Amino acid sequence: MQDLYAFYTGERPDRSILGRVTAARKDFGECYGRAQMIIPDAVLPYAHLVNSALERAYVMLTDARGNEQRLTAASELVELELGNDAKSLRTAMRIDLGVTAASQDLPIAQHEH
Repeated sequence: MQDLYAFYTGERPDRSILGRVTAARKDFGECYGRAQMIIPDAVLPYAHLVNSALERAYVMLTDARGNEQRLTAASELVELELGNDAKSLRTAMRIDLGVTAASQDLPIAQHEH
């Protein structure tokens, strides 16, 4: 996402960034699709939150081209929401693996974005 943001803000005008981001997005989508079949039920809602946040950030960045206010909003989404969702996913995975105590404070993954 940082590469895409840099491209759209003009910090890095290299058009090959778009191809790399598109390829990474496609690879991630395929990987996530396979992972859904084996991720434990207790972890899956958190993985879904991360996937949804990534998708929203990508759409926001591509829709925001040339609009500094929208680019900033997309960047904030990545930093705040995606960061929090990724932390929750990591904690859920660690609890599932028995590495972290189940009493670890973990928000319920029921909110929709």
